[in-house]
Amino acid sequence: MLFGLLCSSASLCMAADPTTGYCGDVFSQGDCASGSDQPNATWTLYNGDSLVIDGTGSMGSYVDLKYRHYYNSYIKAVHFSAGIEHVGRFALSYLPKLERISVDPDNPNYESPDNCNCLIEKENENDKNVLLYIGNGFIPEGVEVLRDYAIHDNYRLTSITIPRSVKQMGETTMPCTIGRSSPFELQSLTEIHVQWTTKEELPEWKMTPKIYHANQITLYVPCGTAEMYKKAAGWKECKAIVEEGCCEIAGGECGHETDKVHWSFDVCGTLTISGEGRMKSYASTQDRPWKNYTNDIKAIVIEDGITKIGRNAFSGCIQVDSVDIPKSVTTISANAFWIGNWTDFFVHWDEEIPDWPENMTSKTDGITLHVPCGTEVKYAAMEGWQDYTIAADYDETFSVTAKPNDDTMGEVEITDEGMNE
Repeated sequence: MLFGLLCSSASLCMAADPTTGYCGDVFSQGDCASGSDQPNATWTLYNGDSLVIDGTGSMGSYVDLKYRHYYNSYIKAVHFSAGIEHVGRFALSYLPKLERISVDPDNPNYESPDNCNCLIEKENENDKNVLLYIGNGFIPEGVEVLRDYAIHDNYRLTSITIPRSVKQMGETTMPCTIGRSSPFELQSLTEIHVQWTTKEELPEWKMTPKIYHANQITLYVPCGTAEMYKKAAGWKECKAIVEEGCCEIAGGECGHETDKVHWSFDVCGTLTISGEGRMKSYASTQDRPWKNYTNDIKAIVIEDGITKIGRNAFSGCIQVDSVDIPKSVTTISANAFWIGNWTDFFVHWDEEIPDWPENMTSKTDGITLHVPCGTEVKYAAMEGWQDYTIAADYDETFSVTAKPNDDTMGEVEITDEGMNE
């Protein structure tokens, strides 16, 4: 269902048909102002499931919100108009079918950016973005505070990610059981993904394990932080704490003599060589420190800063089909990539191209050498490199200075796609 402003201000509603502008039938309506001194906030329920909070001023809280008492089990969508200055407490609580929350873009106090289906209070007196409620959506990056009951009453969430920007979590923020008399005792939330990596930034989770269903939630945390969450009050009550992402499972030093070069292998199958300087050379593939992972390596990442690739460094890594060599590499030792199912080599040298090493690869046919645009002639003239299929199909970063009426520059045309000579 799309929210729209397709009717006049007197009949603002959710558009059931955005093509025709038909707003549907008024199912029920009433006042929801915070008191007699501000009687202009109203609510209208369209088609029995789409609620519009309209008018001006402040909404009331709890007992003033009759739509919550009579139609809470019907409402699927809620829209706040531009004139609503304050949203009442519990305005969206106990709406078990709520899927969508939207705010008029002209509202100065509230927003629901990027179709997140959240109600967010814009910068308040503490200069913090405060999440008041979440529908069937996500918490945008930049939210700093989850207010009390922000997620507590959403019965449709199964998984949610809390961004690292969140610094404070209100009481009973997470969904909970709300009493035996309620038809919504069992909550759907089973996964929470979090991004904090230090104890200093980890917000306090104000919950009571006997009341809230933390023991039904699997908490997914960044690599290397599981122990921190297992010791943190509240968070440690989760059913399971699992590290997610491509976590490093092995690593160490692989630099030549005093050069600071590090290797790491992660659960996704990526072998990363990082640091500055020269890699070691190895007499055989059995001497290199990642020998136990040779048949599990799916990707090789050589980061900028590495100047030498050692002998036998990646020979026999048959699961890898492409390699990207950074411009910082000036030396490739013999047998560096000997024996492998390589189909693509990406290289970035545009001026000083290293000599092709002995037995760099066991074959050259069937391998495409990807080089910077304009350098294909250089590679085609060099022993070893010329035996590959050469494709100049990407640009290196460069700058051009053109003077007005400078004939030596030729005709230069600036287009949406870039610069054409």
